[in-house]
Amino acid sequence: MFWTILTIVAALGQSSKDTLAKRLSGQLNAYTLSAGITFCLLVLVAPFLFFNNNWQVNLSLTWLIVFILTGAMFAVSQVLMNKAFSISDLSVTIPILNFSPFWALLLSPFLLGEIPTLIQLGGIVLITVGAYILKLTKDTKSFFEPIKHLFIDKGSQYMLIVSFVWGLDTILGKIGARETNAYFWTFSTRLLTFLILVPFALKKDTKFVSSILKHKLEFLLMGIFVGFSIVAQTIAVLQMPASLNSALLRFGTLFSVILGTIFFKEKNFGYRFVGALVMIVGVILISFWR
Repeated sequence: MFWTILTIVAALGQSSKDTLAKRLSGQLNAYTLSAGITFCLLVLVAPFLFFNNNWQVNLSLTWLIVFILTGAMFAVSQVLMNKAFSISDLSVTIPILNFSPFWALLLSPFLLGEIPTLIQLGGIVLITVGAYILKLTKDTKSFFEPIKHLFIDKGSQYMLIVSFVWGLDTILGKIGARETNAYFWTFSTRLLTFLILVPFALKKDTKFVSSILKHKLEFLLMGIFVGFSIVAQTIAVLQMPASLNSALLRFGTLFSVILGTIFFKEKNFGYRFVGALVMIVGVILISFWR
């Protein structure tokens, strides 16, 4: 039960970070925003690493491969997510992340030996139906219109890619944390992510440090939210199946739909809330019936 609560709280932290990122996405480019969030995360996670008593780490070839893949993928996912925030509603983009357990379910048999059941496959159907409902509006004229919009909307396309990266990251994070520990894994992979992002941020904005300092309070808060979220998730995933951990994190999509409506006055709350809820039911089927 403790690990379940910890993961849900991690989801709330992620939703809070996303709300602030959406607010800044219209003022900063995606690379600067991503680099700033990652830097604040590093600063806040560093003390946990320093005071951690477990310094026994196994820097094997497996760890190195997973480390490079995770750092690079997280950099790509952060940029795509912040680009999506700048062009699409929060209440539409974030629920698309509910596809993450779908990808985790498909990849788990090959990487972790976790075999899906028939009911879990039914969960995939519900996630797809929920994604369809997300795109419904009062002005929808045909059955295929929401499907078409899902694949032509740039924000949704970006988030589908992010959902795949997050699904894979859940599995790779479990492998990486087993080889070292949660704090070292979180810090090292995000340090690599930051180093990857900095050259791109400098190319887009030569004064990107000044841009970050101009919004230092927002970045500090985002660092706190995402730092706690990632550490909590990485600790919890060692105590539960990867697909279950990914599923519980998706409860944050409901928070994002609500926050998007409150802070950004986004429309179609009813369809989007129901769509996100249906997707979460699908996630539950994927995660709890094994």
